[in-house]
Amino acid sequence: MDDIYMKIRIFNNQIIEVDYFKSINYSHSIFNYPMCFIAEYSNINELFFLLSIFIGFQGLSSQHKMYLGKEILKAHISIKLKQMYIQS
Repeated sequence: MDDIYMKIRIFNNQIIEVDYFKSINYSHSIFNYPMCFIAEYSNINELFFLLSIFIGFQGLSSQHKMYLGKEILKAHISIKLKQMYIQS
């Protein structure tokens, strides 16, 4: 199982944000900052390109990558249809 999780959010019905979190089990550290990827609704291919070259994304399982792609497309469609997006 991957020790990584991603949260997808929509801002102002035009911006898709993907937050990348990696679980760190350092007993001396209480901080866990996300890495954020942001793209406008009309430039979703740029978001996919950024994620494809990000080294942290390359270590994910194929199942996790496909889930993330599905959720990004779901967010994209919800913007287009002016509906609320809820990540599953």
